[in-house]
Amino acid sequence: MKTSVTQFCDDAKKGGYGTDPSIYYTLLQPSAWRAVGKTRGWGEENNSHITLDGVSEDLKGWKLYLFFFLDHLADGLTIEEALLALEK
Repeated sequence: MKTSVTQFCDDAKKGGYGTDPSIYYTLLQPSAWRAVGKTRGWGEENNSHITLDGVSEDLKGWKLYLFFFLDHLADGLTIEEALLALEK
């Protein structure tokens, strides 16, 4: 059975992202998240409006999932747990 981290990397490759030597580097690359979003069908219909430090932004598609991933990490989840939480 694949881990969520392995599946993320596989989906990134399927979406056109090149190979990086470190999974930690890959997980922080917007281009990897864009590729995963392409593979998983994270379209513009998934969106949210946020305001951080007085800056407002509409997060759509893969950017929304990246934001949620980072938020889960900030809440103390492991990388595996944070990726699994995105699948719910």
